[in-house]
Amino acid sequence: MPARMDPAAAAHLRRLVRGADGAEVFAVGEIASGWITAVSQTCLRSSGSDPELLDPLRPGQVVVHYAPAGGLEPSAADLALGSRLSEVGVGLVLVDAAVAQQRWVIEPAPCSPQPVDDVALEAFFSEGLPSALDGWEARPEQLQLARRVARCLEEQRPLLCEAGTGTGKSLAYLVPAALWARANESRVVVSTFTRTLQSQLQASDLPLLQAGGLRVRTAVLQGRHNYLCRRRLELLRAEPDPGDEEVVEALWRWSEATEGQTRAELEVPSSAELWEQVRSDADLTLSVGCPHYARCHYYQARRAAASAHVVVVNHALLLLDLSIRAETGRGLLPHYTRLIIDEAHHLADSATSVASERLSAPAVRRALSSLVGTRRRRGILSRLVAADPDARRGRAVAVAPDARRGRAVAVAPDARRGRAVAVA
Repeated sequence: MPARMDPAAAAHLRRLVRGADGAEVFAVGEIASGWITAVSQTCLRSSGSDPELLDPLRPGQVVVHYAPAGGLEPSAADLALGSRLSEVGVGLVLVDAAVAQQRWVIEPAPCSPQPVDDVALEAFFSEGLPSALDGWEARPEQLQLARRVARCLEEQRPLLCEAGTGTGKSLAYLVPAALWARANESRVVVSTFTRTLQSQLQASDLPLLQAGGLRVRTAVLQGRHNYLCRRRLELLRAEPDPGDEEVVEALWRWSEATEGQTRAELEVPSSAELWEQVRSDADLTLSVGCPHYARCHYYQARRAAASAHVVVVNHALLLLDLSIRAETGRGLLPHYTRLIIDEAHHLADSATSVASERLSAPAVRRALSSLVGTRRRRGILSRLVAADPDARRGRAVAVAPDARRGRAVAVAPDARRGRAVAVA
């Protein structure tokens, strides 16, 4: 059974199989000229239940399935899954652990990318924009650039361009991107370097698409730490730091009353120390178990991006997504098929920043403040000392490994007197 998979996609799938630790692997594959050109893990399965594919599927894609014990012969479950997938034009491919052999159980429906509607493209600049903006004047260079972008989106080939001030390059790439994504029911990611440009796209250019007659879904997605966490704010509101009561209460009112989601949209001044206590954090999230999950600012932004035709991000988030996707098969961004990088001359700087860790004295103080406390608030260690009589008397309490495993441990008299005791 000859392989019809790009070597890079096959190598990535092998990494997913090795990292699955014996579980079944399901991945979504992108097809070009009958070959699988890219794969992204969609779920694992360790039981006989139906897989819950997390990614929305489109006609012309395939689901790639690796079963440790199944080989390449389709099981009854595979045939049932293939039947359901074929109804929506999606294929099913079985692979071995080395991804050297493949069994195409169901071929995907032929799906040719739709071109950008040239009439709609020119109509937007000649009719849509003038109707949305008083005094708008046509710019031949802008339309020329938009046509070039449209051709590259259709042909899936790179384009490197530089436009002078006043050309209107943002709309020159946004309009063909929106038309292409809508025609193919796909997604285009636009990446910027500065928050200034990202804010301009969000506040001005993206709304102009709608005002000019383009009915497309758009979204802006930022890194997780830019979003307020309702649960963490609720906890802080119950016990705010002395002196922060008014700011915390104002944050709560803003969170309840506004559609704003990020710190950049925040109308309440807050210090870096306070924001660290209320921002969304991947290490602290309860995800779907959080009582605020349905209204979570971060997950609302993720859901909006997952249903959008055009998603605006920054270089840092784009590069972080690529890094995580290469390691785990799943990234931070929803699946996309076309990418536009604005302010591309800053991409190398962003890559350096994403791959670097910075340490400063204020950052260390903020990190330790929750343990040792500040002038206004006692830390966790201070509270433990206040709550533990032995700790208040200055006695050291060590937990032996056997004690953590639930075994009986004898405590030496010297240890009870606060003297140093060596444990072999």
